[in-house]
Amino acid sequence: DPDAQFNLGMLYSAAPGARIDDDRRREGLAVLHMYAASTGGHPGALMAMGYRHLHGYGVPQSCSSASLNYIEVAKQISNM
Repeated sequence: DPDAQFNLGMLYSAAPGARIDDDRRREGLAVLHMYAASTGGHPGALMAMGYRHLHGYGVPQSCSSASLNYIEVAKQISNM
């Protein structure tokens, strides 16, 4: 369920130090869940992954990967 994956990703990314001692592990879990939600087409996750790729937060910095995420969101919005 993309919504559940997105929510888990948000919880892990917004709770630094919360019950998970290793910040890299917490960041990895945030990226894992956001990626899963983005592959399911969740617009919030696509935006978050685009931002992460644009700035290199927890993922390799890549303008092309960021633009692919942003383009997918734009396609979804234009079809509404």
